[in-house]
Amino acid sequence: MAIQTSNSFRSITLMAVSLLCSDIALADEQEDMQNRLNEMVMSQPFNVADNAKLEAYIEEATKKGTPPVSTPSKYWRRGYTCADLRRYSWNDYRDCSYFHRYNGYYWPY
Repeated sequence: MAIQTSNSFRSITLMAVSLLCSDIALADEQEDMQNRLNEMVMSQPFNVADNAKLEAYIEEATKKGTPPVSTPSKYWRRGYTCADLRRYSWNDYRDCSYFHRYNGYYWPY
């Protein structure tokens, strides 16, 4: 009976140690993934000139009284903001930004 209890205790201890090791390995893996993601994001340039170009476009269109494009982009999805469109098309991002500035809300879905 004592040998069986000892074997059970050993099994439980081994399982606990293996779970602890797998948790540590998982945490290391998550940290590595986060570091790779950070490197990818930081490697892409942040282009301030694009923001200046956008502001110039919006100012010019406002001066001319040009109404914004009212049809949403084909990439427009529920929960998006104009920033989400930058990865697809500069023109879609520009049109969305002007529409939002002009009307005070985003395109409908």
